[in-house]
Amino acid sequence: MARDLEVCYGKFRALAAKQITIRGNMIAVIGHNGAGKSTLIKALLGLLPFEGELQSFAQDTNGKCTLLPQRDMAFCPETGSVFADISVESYIKLWSRFKHRDGNYYKKEGSKYVDLLNLSPLFSKLGRELSKGQRRRVQTAIGFLGAPKLFFFDEPFDGLDVQKTSELTSILVEHQDRMSFVVSSHRMDVMERIADTVVVLKDGEFMSSGSVESVCKELCDECYSLSNMSDQDSMLAMLSSRFPELLVTRIGNQLAVTGRGIDLNVLNSVIREYDTNGIRIEKAHASLTDAMNYHLRSIKHL
Repeated sequence: MARDLEVCYGKFRALAAKQITIRGNMIAVIGHNGAGKSTLIKALLGLLPFEGELQSFAQDTNGKCTLLPQRDMAFCPETGSVFADISVESYIKLWSRFKHRDGNYYKKEGSKYVDLLNLSPLFSKLGRELSKGQRRRVQTAIGFLGAPKLFFFDEPFDGLDVQKTSELTSILVEHQDRMSFVVSSHRMDVMERIADTVVVLKDGEFMSSGSVESVCKELCDECYSLSNMSDQDSMLAMLSSRFPELLVTRIGNQLAVTGRGIDLNVLNSVIREYDTNGIRIEKAHASLTDAMNYHLRSIKHL
């Protein structure tokens, strides 16, 4: 929940909100570079000063309780933050003492996270010897070891291949019943699958929030799918040329036409005139990827 919120870097206002309440268990924070995603996460964690009110709450059997960063939250930054000159095992042991007053917690109840993220082969390495992906694995395990109520991830899928992305996604989904997540990511395809709430930031302003479907509708309004065309490539090129204000994308053997103010009669007429193969045009739901691409393209033309 935010009210009269302002986060500034010097005289530059990086994030602002008059009043907004966001509810969700898997919250995706998306937007263009510089939109304010990392700023929002760091402000919620108390890592950046701000004006106004900004609070996180959890709902449980005892009612609503305020979440405190030092007690209830965990954070995995984009680069992974691991002490440079101590071993991974010493780092994990240190956090086990901080969170559980037991340096060997990671060998007991916490061992499932060490195994889940395959950290044992990294135990002897120093923090500065780890790759970016390895640092993030360590920091992810550290976060889970603390059993937070709210876990923040900043670009967790950046640089991950398909298998590692799938593994991390599975871990997040598996833990949804025990904690909530706020994930800042450019991977619209991943967030569309797992998020129950999407927050869209634009130049430090909250532009849209809600379910994936409602946010897509707000960002791009309409979408139509085209199938059974005689030449997909030439149709894509023609539509992109005739309707430059719309987004035309390929989805398998179909095309998607996305945007605001689509005149279906005009679109139909142009398509039938160009291709007599009996193209099927159907109302569709825009993907989060297409909705954001359309949104970001419209920003550039403002």
